[in-house]
Amino acid sequence: MWFNRTIYIDAEFNGFGGDLISFAAVPGGGGDEFYGVVSPPSDLNPWVAANVIPHLRQAPEDYSTMRARFQAWLAALAPSVTVVADWPEDLIHFHRLLLRDAPGMMMAIRVITLCEKPPVPAVSATPHNALSDARALRVAYQQAELPIASPQSSPV
Repeated sequence: MWFNRTIYIDAEFNGFGGDLISFAAVPGGGGDEFYGVVSPPSDLNPWVAANVIPHLRQAPEDYSTMRARFQAWLAALAPSVTVVADWPEDLIHFHRLLLRDAPGMMMAIRVITLCEKPPVPAVSATPHNALSDARALRVAYQQAELPIASPQSSPV
Protein backbone atom coordinates (compact mmCIF):
# COMPACT_ATOMS: atom_id res chain seq x y z
CA MET A 1 0.00 0.00 0.00
CA TRP A 2 1.62 3.27 -1.12
CA PHE A 3 0.19 5.30 1.75
CA ASN A 4 2.70 3.69 4.11
CA ARG A 5 5.46 5.18 1.96
CA THR A 6 4.24 8.72 2.44
CA ILE A 7 6.24 10.61 5.05
CA TYR A 8 5.51 13.95 6.63
CA ILE A 9 8.55 15.98 7.59
CA ASP A 10 9.47 19.04 9.59
CA ALA A 11 12.78 20.72 10.28
CA GLU A 12 13.86 23.36 12.74
CA PHE A 13 16.80 25.49 11.70
CA ASN A 14 18.74 28.55 12.78
CA GLY A 15 16.55 31.23 11.18
CA PHE A 16 15.55 31.37 7.53
CA GLY A 17 18.31 29.78 5.48
CA GLY A 18 20.12 28.66 8.62
CA ASP A 19 21.78 25.45 9.70
CA LEU A 20 19.66 22.45 10.64
CA ILE A 21 18.92 22.04 14.35
CA SER A 22 16.35 19.21 14.35
CA PHE A 23 14.58 17.05 11.80
CA ALA A 24 11.62 14.69 12.02
CA ALA A 25 9.84 12.33 9.64
CA VAL A 26 6.68 10.37 10.38
CA PRO A 27 5.17 7.72 8.10
CA GLY A 28 1.62 8.24 6.88
CA GLY A 29 0.54 4.74 7.80
CA GLY A 30 2.02 4.81 11.29
CA GLY A 31 5.08 2.92 12.45
CA ASP A 32 8.54 3.98 13.51
CA GLU A 33 9.18 7.72 13.45
CA PHE A 34 12.48 9.50 12.96
CA TYR A 35 13.68 12.40 15.11
CA GLY A 36 17.16 13.83 15.30
CA VAL A 37 18.79 16.85 16.91
CA VAL A 38 22.18 18.29 16.05
CA SER A 39 24.21 20.70 18.14
CA PRO A 40 23.04 24.25 17.46
CA PRO A 41 25.53 26.70 15.98
CA SER A 42 27.36 29.16 18.23
CA ASP A 43 25.73 32.13 16.49
CA LEU A 44 22.21 31.05 17.49
CA ASN A 45 19.36 33.23 16.29
CA PRO A 46 17.68 34.82 19.36
CA TRP A 47 14.19 33.77 18.24
CA VAL A 48 15.39 30.17 17.77
CA ALA A 49 17.08 30.25 21.19
CA ALA A 50 13.78 31.28 22.80
CA ASN A 51 11.29 29.25 20.74
CA VAL A 52 13.03 26.13 19.39
CA ILE A 53 15.87 25.10 21.71
CA PRO A 54 13.63 24.69 24.81
CA HIS A 55 11.47 22.18 22.88
CA LEU A 56 14.13 19.85 21.45
CA ARG A 57 13.62 17.14 24.13
CA GLN A 58 16.58 15.07 22.96
CA ALA A 59 20.34 15.28 23.33
CA PRO A 60 22.14 16.48 20.21
CA GLU A 61 24.34 14.27 18.04
CA ASP A 62 26.75 15.19 15.29
CA TYR A 63 25.26 15.77 11.84
CA SER A 64 26.89 12.76 10.15
CA THR A 65 25.54 10.42 12.85
CA MET A 66 22.04 11.83 12.50
CA ARG A 67 22.27 11.62 8.70
CA ALA A 68 23.34 7.95 8.88
CA ARG A 69 20.47 7.16 11.26
CA PHE A 70 18.00 8.92 8.96
CA GLN A 71 19.27 7.10 5.89
CA ALA A 72 18.93 3.76 7.68
CA TRP A 73 15.38 4.68 8.74
CA LEU A 74 14.49 5.83 5.23
CA ALA A 75 15.99 2.73 3.60
CA ALA A 76 13.23 0.68 5.22
CA LEU A 77 10.74 2.64 3.09
CA ALA A 78 12.69 2.30 -0.18
CA PRO A 79 12.63 2.10 -3.13
CA SER A 80 10.42 5.20 -3.18
CA VAL A 81 8.71 7.71 -0.90
CA THR A 82 6.36 10.65 -1.18
CA VAL A 83 7.55 13.45 1.09
CA VAL A 84 5.08 16.03 2.39
CA ALA A 85 6.30 19.30 3.89
CA ASP A 86 4.70 22.65 4.60
CA TRP A 87 7.80 24.79 4.07
CA PRO A 88 10.45 24.70 1.30
CA GLU A 89 13.43 24.76 3.69
CA ASP A 90 12.18 21.52 5.26
CA LEU A 91 12.70 19.91 1.85
CA ILE A 92 16.15 21.47 1.47
CA HIS A 93 17.24 19.86 4.73
CA PHE A 94 15.58 16.56 3.74
CA HIS A 95 17.53 16.49 0.47
CA ARG A 96 20.79 17.34 2.23
CA LEU A 97 20.22 14.35 4.51
CA LEU A 98 20.24 12.13 1.40
CA LEU A 99 23.88 12.97 0.67
CA ARG A 100 26.60 10.46 1.53
CA ASP A 101 29.97 11.26 3.09
CA ALA A 102 31.79 10.63 -0.19
CA PRO A 103 31.71 13.58 -2.60
CA GLY A 104 29.13 13.22 -5.35
CA MET A 105 27.33 10.32 -3.65
CA MET A 106 23.75 10.17 -2.40
CA MET A 107 21.31 7.65 -1.02
CA ALA A 108 19.56 5.71 -3.78
CA ILE A 109 15.86 6.37 -3.34
CA ARG A 110 13.10 7.69 -5.57
CA VAL A 111 11.47 10.78 -4.06
CA ILE A 112 8.35 12.74 -4.93
CA THR A 113 7.80 15.89 -2.90
CA LEU A 114 4.78 18.01 -2.06
CA CYS A 115 5.21 21.36 -0.38
CA GLU A 116 2.16 23.36 0.59
CA LYS A 117 0.28 24.48 3.63
CA PRO A 118 -2.18 21.75 4.68
CA PRO A 119 -5.84 22.31 3.79
CA VAL A 120 -6.77 22.32 7.47
CA PRO A 121 -4.65 23.83 10.24
CA ALA A 122 -1.81 21.65 11.51
CA VAL A 123 -2.07 22.06 15.27
CA SER A 124 1.12 20.91 16.94
CA ALA A 125 1.07 19.72 20.56
CA THR A 126 4.49 21.34 20.98
CA PRO A 127 5.04 24.08 18.38
CA HIS A 128 8.61 24.32 17.05
CA ASN A 129 9.41 20.73 18.02
CA ALA A 130 10.04 19.06 14.66
CA LEU A 131 8.57 15.70 15.69
CA SER A 132 5.40 17.24 17.09
CA ASP A 133 5.06 19.48 14.03
CA ALA A 134 5.52 16.55 11.59
CA ARG A 135 2.85 14.57 13.44
CA ALA A 136 0.50 17.56 13.24
CA LEU A 137 1.11 17.88 9.50
CA ARG A 138 0.24 14.19 9.02
CA VAL A 139 -2.98 14.59 11.02
CA ALA A 140 -3.97 17.71 9.05
CA TYR A 141 -3.63 15.94 5.71
CA GLN A 142 -5.36 12.80 6.92
CA GLN A 143 -8.25 14.81 8.36
CA ALA A 144 -8.69 16.55 5.02
CA GLU A 145 -8.67 13.10 3.33
CA LEU A 146 -6.82 14.46 0.30
CA PRO A 147 -5.10 12.04 -2.03
CA ILE A 148 -1.34 12.46 -2.21
CA ALA A 149 0.51 11.44 -5.36
CA SER A 150 2.40 8.21 -4.95
CA PRO A 151 5.68 7.20 -6.59
CA GLN A 152 3.93 4.16 -8.02
CA SER A 153 1.31 6.28 -9.82
CA SER A 154 3.70 8.80 -11.34
CA PRO A 155 5.32 8.39 -14.74
CA VAL A 156 8.96 7.36 -14.79
